[in-house]
Amino acid sequence: MSGPKGIQYEIALERRRAEDAMQKWRALNGRVQAFSLRCSALNMSDASVLPGAVPAGTSAVIEAACAELERTLASAHTRLESQLSAQRSQRITHNLDAILEELDQRESAASVLAEDVRPKSSHNVLEDAEKVDIGTKSDIADRVRRVLSSLVEQSDELETMAAGVLRAPPARARLLLSDLSSRVNAANRRSQQRIDNRGQIEEIRCEASLLLDRSRIDMLLDGADHALESHLDPTPSLTSARATLAMQSALEREERDQAFVLGVVTESLVELGYSVSPIDLETPSSAVFKRSGPQTHAVTANVSDGEIGLRTVRTTAATDKGDDLAAEQQMCSDLDPLIEALRARGVMPGRVRAVPAGVTTPKLITSTLAAPATAKPAHVGTRRTRENERTRE
Repeated sequence: MSGPKGIQYEIALERRRAEDAMQKWRALNGRVQAFSLRCSALNMSDASVLPGAVPAGTSAVIEAACAELERTLASAHTRLESQLSAQRSQRITHNLDAILEELDQRESAASVLAEDVRPKSSHNVLEDAEKVDIGTKSDIADRVRRVLSSLVEQSDELETMAAGVLRAPPARARLLLSDLSSRVNAANRRSQQRIDNRGQIEEIRCEASLLLDRSRIDMLLDGADHALESHLDPTPSLTSARATLAMQSALEREERDQAFVLGVVTESLVELGYSVSPIDLETPSSAVFKRSGPQTHAVTANVSDGEIGLRTVRTTAATDKGDDLAAEQQMCSDLDPLIEALRARGVMPGRVRAVPAGVTTPKLITSTLAAPATAKPAHVGTRRTRENERTRE
């Protein structure tokens, strides 16, 4: 390669889509985990869902697997709610019927007692009043049954309150029924919020499962979990955990991208006849490559800030300008094949910055380029001679 070069790049869109689809798969697994925990708490583990094998392949394949898992989870939710509704209805009907039977027995006893003492002339009036009360009581019982059946989670407190509605006189029962309905709605909102929060905790936990550093996220999720178990609001911890997840994911994606691009550069140069040199540049996004033949020169590759930096270097001090120029020109012809090899492997080259051969003297490198601990790492190509650059689109 002639002088130092910089190849701007972007990761292929398909790779990005596949990464995003896998992140969605992990989030779905969190929802599956939360659903399974709920099933276990309800002693209905047979209704839980298994996520299946981790999908592999193109983004379309992974997206299809996500869609199938979403359908499976939605169907499982429907089955669970249907089973819970049937159980609630059976329990509530049994409890209310017992109360109504008790009230009927009391009223029957009271009617027998009243029959002995009331005047004969008032018989028809009292009988009509009893019929009205019986009809009202039946209507109230039906409404109580519907209200209790809408409960998302069982509540002994609200069921006791419902029994009080049935035992109250009709006028007061209507007022108590309205209050019961409001309390059930409030309880359902709290229950649904707890279910949603549990889903968020498990979702974030699964999304963060592949992060190299998830310590702060784990700490925040533990705090959210404790708040949820203590009937406190986990929203602050969940918000912080979600923000930390986004920040850490972006940081690690950049590092992962650099490692991926350097791997592609390595594969491409090896394909073009280079070999990886054991010389250590002590930077994870850099490598040294040599061709067969004279071992006086090499090529360094550095991936940083969306650019692949390529530079011819000397591996020995015993070279002259002619040797340097020949080494640069010898490798110059590999630039176009390298660009095509990068594109074929999912790294899309953009603008190419190139300095003509002979403008700069190749740097001498030895077995290591370790810098003092207090020194800041140098950036490849910091000083650029714009008038000598050659641009390719």
